[in-house]
Amino acid sequence: MPAAARRLRTLEQELAALSDDAMLLSELDGYLAGILVCPELIPPSEWLPAVWGETGNDDGAVFATSAVFESKEHLDHVVAAVMAHYNAIARMLHERPEKYAPVFEIDDRNGDILWEIWMEGFERAFAMRPQAWSPLCLDEDSKESDVTEEIASLNLMAAFMAIADGSEAEMDLSPEQVERLTEGAPTMIPGLITTLNAWRRSQLPEPAPDSGPKAGRNDPCPCGSGKKYKKCCGLN
Repeated sequence: MPAAARRLRTLEQELAALSDDAMLLSELDGYLAGILVCPELIPPSEWLPAVWGETGNDDGAVFATSAVFESKEHLDHVVAAVMAHYNAIARMLHERPEKYAPVFEIDDRNGDILWEIWMEGFERAFAMRPQAWSPLCLDEDSKESDVTEEIASLNLMAAFMAIADGSEAEMDLSPEQVERLTEGAPTMIPGLITTLNAWRRSQLPEPAPDSGPKAGRNDPCPCGSGKKYKKCCGLN
């Protein structure tokens, strides 16, 4: 079994062994994709606890009760597995975006791709910083010529989120549109994610000269994940 497949299998088992509130693997994959492509950096201390159904502390520490984890070592093991997948997605989007592929659940009964579970995870990440996406939101006076590829991509993701949570009527999507989008979602989502990630990267400010000491590649990442910079935010 390839290393990537073993890593995902281990992560899936770790999540399944936690509480009923813990994310499924596909949901986590969508959640991490949403965290990574968000225009605003969301620190792990804020988004990690939601993976197992909790919320972060005000002091920024990753918190878990004994009801979820057997010990601190168990917590550290699960966090390491989640961060390994986070870094794998970040590396793929940065180095080989054309190879990026979401982890979708497959219905064993009929082979249907259950992309809605993945999209539920993405929507949870999106809801953490909705205002960060405002540059890609048009107003009522906008013209059709104002719609860029990035804006169109976000609009499609919004439609997929609405279909996944059953609120497609609020977007005035016709039954025909819902059917078409539902069928096309598995093949469309990867390209939308890579487009949004490319736009996010294009918005990053150029590093200012003489701006003070910076984290070295082997230094602890400033975001507080506990990983080396080169294996965490240094991938973005």
